[in-house]
Amino acid sequence: MKSRPMRPASKATLLVSASVIALAVACSSLSAADLPRLLTKAPAPVVQDQWTWWAEGGLTGRPGADPQIGLVLLGILNPGPGWEGAIGFDYKRAVWAPYHISMQFRFGENKDSTSFSRSGIPLTLFTPHLGPNSTTPAFVNAAGTGSLKEDHWLVDFAVGREFALGSGMAQGKLGIRVAEITSDTTGNGLLAGCLRSNVSIAACSTPVAGNVSFQSRSRFLGFGPRLGIDGSHPIAGSWVFDYLGGVAVLFGQRSMQATQLLKAAATSGFFALNNASALDISSFVAVFNLDAQAGISYWFNRNFKLSASYRFDGYWGALRVIDNGGVVNQNRFYYGPMFRATAYFSP
Repeated sequence: MKSRPMRPASKATLLVSASVIALAVACSSLSAADLPRLLTKAPAPVVQDQWTWWAEGGLTGRPGADPQIGLVLLGILNPGPGWEGAIGFDYKRAVWAPYHISMQFRFGENKDSTSFSRSGIPLTLFTPHLGPNSTTPAFVNAAGTGSLKEDHWLVDFAVGREFALGSGMAQGKLGIRVAEITSDTTGNGLLAGCLRSNVSIAACSTPVAGNVSFQSRSRFLGFGPRLGIDGSHPIAGSWVFDYLGGVAVLFGQRSMQATQLLKAAATSGFFALNNASALDISSFVAVFNLDAQAGISYWFNRNFKLSASYRFDGYWGALRVIDNGGVVNQNRFYYGPMFRATAYFSP
């Protein structure tokens, strides 16, 4: 079959259709160019779980007043300077933000030893050869050495919430503190004197000799709520100012036990003394505790920094000690320079 030739009308219709399609495409492009562009937002950074681990150590100054050696005063001991170390962590889980949990453990020790000397200590020696209840006065001098060991430790557990404070960040904390302070004192020495009715009498017809020993333990163990704050403030570059503080009331047992033994005899062998005395007291108390620390830190990279700071940790009326034959309450203040290393991890 032969194909028909296209008629002039059909050619015109085809040309018009092509022109209309081209014009529609062009108009569509122009309209699209006139429309505002849609802005695409960058995806938010992924908040990760974060561990912060730290460890520190340093020196502590003399923690309190001098405890006494002996129920009858033999000498004075100075607790002297000591050391303290600590370790802790802070954990922030992404789904908890902005809340944290944290924990720390601290331990410190102060020691000292000294010689003591006391003259004119009155004694009463038994003289059984003169009668079943017969006694004779004597006065002796005591000389020896004493030592003191004082330990303190605490554990904190807290829940915190972070917030902006000025140009830095801080974390308010509410938690529980458990703390213990233990002070152990010992003393040992020799007695030498004379059997006589008055210490001022120069003559000594019957010398007296013996020994003395003393042990005491003063202890406080308590726990209670603590309210605190930790913060960091940028200074310049990689340098920052770090600080912390807290107040607590610790409820617990404050106790003291002490024993003293005197053994003396006249050289004639007819007069002797073997005297033991003891003290044991305890009570339930509330002790106010205040701690604060501030220092400078340097960031070596985003995951590690070193800090140098000064720390104070005070316990009011925490210990009972012997003072000139009586028992009194004493404060304990631990203070000194600290050095800390802190590392950050995101698992």
